[in-house]
Amino acid sequence: TGTTCIIVMPGEYITPILLDGSDIHLYGYNSVTGNEYPETILYVSGQYSNGTQTVDSIVFDLNAGVYFEGASNSSVNGFTFVHSNTEDGMSRQAVIFDGSSSSIMSNNLLGTFTVDSVNYTGWTNGDETPVTIYNSNDITVLENQFYGNTLGILANNRLNTVITVLNSGGSTPVDIVRNTIQSN
Repeated sequence: TGTTCIIVMPGEYITPILLDGSDIHLYGYNSVTGNEYPETILYVSGQYSNGTQTVDSIVFDLNAGVYFEGASNSSVNGFTFVHSNTEDGMSRQAVIFDGSSSSIMSNNLLGTFTVDSVNYTGWTNGDETPVTIYNSNDITVLENQFYGNTLGILANNRLNTVITVLNSGGSTPVDIVRNTIQSN
């Protein structure tokens, strides 16, 4: 009925996180304070999995560390996403919007970077895309930073992507605005 606002303190946390309602907003601490604190890091290790979907003869895994499932008017803001390899063989998407609407992903860092003198590697495994938007409308990916993600879903046998949009934006557009995408 009301808006749920979750502020996550600086530190290191392990996914999965499922957002499956409306008006749910998840914030890393630095995105809501005027002071600089250590990062709020999400290790994309555990995955919420919702099977697979075939689009144009390509099979896509519907799984992610932060999974918006039928969510509306919800958001994830101000996190540092760290790719994690595990033994289960499941691809590691950071965020997926699945059947969602009017939701936002903003001011996040995904990829190769250094935080507190620790070096992290981005998405470098085949069939992994940091962000997937599937069967959703009115989704905004705003002012995120994607660095050093060298592999993802192969698009038209030409390039690998850091953001994959599938069967989305039919009634209201998907907006990908003012993101930094470098060395991907």
